[in-house]
Amino acid sequence: MLNLKILVVEDDISQAEITMNTLTENGYEVILASTIQKALHLVETTKIDALIIDIFLGENENGIDLAKEINNLEKDIPFLFLTSSKSKEVFEKAKLTKPFSYVIKPFNELEFLYMLEVVIGKYYEQPNAFEEEKNAVLNQNSIFIKKGNYLKKVYIQDIHYIEVDGNYSYIYCEQGKFTVQLALKKMKSILPAENFIQTHRKYIINIEQIEDIFLNDNLVLLKSQDKITISERFKPSLLKNINILK
Repeated sequence: MLNLKILVVEDDISQAEITMNTLTENGYEVILASTIQKALHLVETTKIDALIIDIFLGENENGIDLAKEINNLEKDIPFLFLTSSKSKEVFEKAKLTKPFSYVIKPFNELEFLYMLEVVIGKYYEQPNAFEEEKNAVLNQNSIFIKKGNYLKKVYIQDIHYIEVDGNYSYIYCEQGKFTVQLALKKMKSILPAENFIQTHRKYIINIEQIEDIFLNDNLVLLKSQDKITISERFKPSLLKNINILK
């Protein structure tokens, strides 16, 4: 599964902790750079999926300059600015570097996370960013599913089951039903194998969501009260992955 790595460029330690804690608690992998030089070194030597750049980095450094350097690199990495400045002049200068977004701090946590999800969504819409994944961005503990012009965050643990039809997967979870353009093989590869088991040629279930198993009827009853078919082919694998007291 893809684990998105965010580089936070911030010289204020207290603000850096707030930003990093917010990201870490929501499943992102985070690294910190307090200077332009360190940030560029990390970009060159580490796989970075997105940057969050503070505009004012100490007395002699400016995040806008870093953004210009990022744009000159061969690597195509999305970035957004995070700043306390409300200056129109600063905004106009920052806008010339073509950031994916511009966030004023102190930020509202939900608004900030939503904005980052939009940034990720815009980036992964680009051709060849994913070879096969369509309408979905994968994170450590969640899937971001494209819904119009925004991404809906679905926690993997909240998924009840998945129904696959050709190159499309229908994800049934706490928030409802979502459709992504992913075939069964790819869907299986991005879900944790210890929790998600195929029970039929078109069904994958979250074993944590199982309420009852009716062996004679070849059915699984989930906590959501959905009944999922078990085929004889996949029954041994299902039974192997659950604890049965005899």
